[in-house]
Order: sequence, then C-alpha cells, then structure tokens
Amino acid sequence: MNPSHDNQAAPAALVGAECLALLSLSAEALAALPPRLKDAKDGLRKSIQPQAAVAPWHMLNGMALYYVFQGQSQRAIRCLEMSLRRQYKQLAFQRLLIQLLKSAGRWDGYAGKSPLGLDIVDAMETKAALPERYHPELVGKIFDGLATGYDARVEQEQYLEDREVARVAQRCLKKGIVVADLGCGTGRVARLLDPMHRRSQRLIGVDMSPAMLSAAAEAGLYDQLVEADIFSYLRAETENIDVLLAASVLPFFGDLQALFTLAGCSQVAGSHLVFSVDVSERDDVEMVVTGRFAHGLSYVERCLAAAGYRIESCNPFSARRERNVSVPAVVICAVKLA
Repeated sequence: MNPSHDNQAAPAALVGAECLALLSLSAEALAALPPRLKDAKDGLRKSIQPQAAVAPWHMLNGMALYYVFQGQSQRAIRCLEMSLRRQYKQLAFQRLLIQLLKSAGRWDGYAGKSPLGLDIVDAMETKAALPERYHPELVGKIFDGLATGYDARVEQEQYLEDREVARVAQRCLKKGIVVADLGCGTGRVARLLDPMHRRSQRLIGVDMSPAMLSAAAEAGLYDQLVEADIFSYLRAETENIDVLLAASVLPFFGDLQALFTLAGCSQVAGSHLVFSVDVSERDDVEMVVTGRFAHGLSYVERCLAAAGYRIESCNPFSARRERNVSVPAVVICAVKLA
C-alpha cells in the first residue's frame, strides 16, 4: 500500500480515528486551504461513517492529504492515483489530483488522465478541449458498478434508446445475416428484437463490462458475447457485419469520425449502421452537464458521409429524463455505400 519505493517512511495507516483526527483542522486552517483541498477534506470526512469499515481508498486519500499538508505533492499524487484506480467515483479527489498535476507541470503529458476520468472532469469544469471519448477502462468500471439492478433503473428512469434502436433495426433484419450489438449491456436491445428475426441471424454482443456481459449471458439471446472495447472489436473483426447496432453508446464518444470509419471498415455496401445519439443545438460536439457528449446533426451527417455512409432515416425521440429534463435524441439508420 506504500506508494513510495524509497526509504522515507509513509504515515501509518490513516484509518478510523486517525483519518478523522487528520481532518480535524481549525476554522482558520481550513480557510487557508486551496479550494480543491477543502473539497477533498470534506469528501473524505463524508465517506468515512462512524464505526463503518474504511475502504483502502479512504486510507490512501488520508495519506494524500497528509502529504499535501507536508508539501510533498509527488507522494500525494501517487496516493491519489492508487486510490482512484480502486474507486474512480471520487469527484473531490479527482479534482485535487488535477490541481496537483497542473501545479507540478505534469498535466499535459499525464498518461493517467483518461483511465482515471480526469480529462472528463476537467472538460466539464474548465471548458477545456474535449477528450475524444471516455477511456474504455473507465467505461467498464462505470457499467460494472451499474450492472446490479440496471434494467429496473433504466425502466424507472424511462431510458428509451434501446426500444427505439430495436424498432428501427427491425426493417434491416433478414435471415442469415450477422448483427453486432455494440455496448450490448444486459441485452436490452436483443430482448426487443422480433424473436423470429433473432433466431434466424447470428447475434453478437460486445461490451467492456464483465458484469453487464454476465447479465446478457443469463438472458441467452446472443450467439456470441465479446468482452472488448468497441474500437478493438471493430479492428479485429474479419467477417462482414451486416447490421451494427449502438444504443446509448455515442454519448461516450466525442469524436464520431474515428468510430464511423472503423464501422465502415467492417461493413460492405448495403450493410446498415443503426444508432442513437443525443442531439446538440450546436454544429459540432459538446459535453453536457451530466458529462455525456451530445452531437449536432450536421456534424453526425458529415462524419457518416466521410466514412462512406448515407442516412436512410432519422427519427427524433426523447431518450430519457435527466434532472427532470427530457433529453432530445434521434435514431439514425445509415447504409454503407460502395
């Protein structure tokens, strides 16, 4: 658990009472802290409940704060890296790590910003250049954490992407074709496809989350399940995929050109790409307050055309409700040209 390999001793395990003692700063001392350090201190205090088990990342966060107070920012960075690899969903400590990296002049070349979700947090809060996509490792962690009870939650929150993609895809399905469901999750799109079509074609499910794939396997609707990043899967696929499906996938991609180009390489003329996309009023790409990407329809059309596709249909719908607001979306069916 020691983030250092030299002879200088790290603080003892900062758990339980020790962690809380570390956080017992006076009001004057707290007022003098940089904003991100205040956030991190408050985050650690809230995460440690009285008499509750303290997770390893709590200890690492406590050690990071200790090192910051001691002026040892590089040690603090190492502790935060280890903590966020164990539990990525710690906004206060993501913010603190970003601040430390920028102060140390390490931010621009830092290799861990995408796997730890730091580029997403920074883009949301500073309006910095948008990342090209969510890192696949981070996507896997996000959906592993959502897998238990996922279907019930989706129903409760009225997510409609799966239904709309399945509805539009029906017209592309015929006997003997190969269909790949990218970001298949628990298999919601597969459940919504017409059973007669589903039995007469080869259906492949692709996802980064082992927990989601486990749920999809239990449903027994796919002929093959592949644990892979979408880019890796499309690069490795050697057979033609007659229909590519992507429901609620594009909100995790900023740059659609690379995705559509890879899709085009796995399809021959007459094949179809059916996907949902959150709609932006802008002409290009934006990151909305939830951290998802939304895309302008003219941008989507340009990317499709550059990858050799023509839009056959574009059906608007309300994808879901977020913060009591309906999210505008479309389902697009595009055909691969010669």
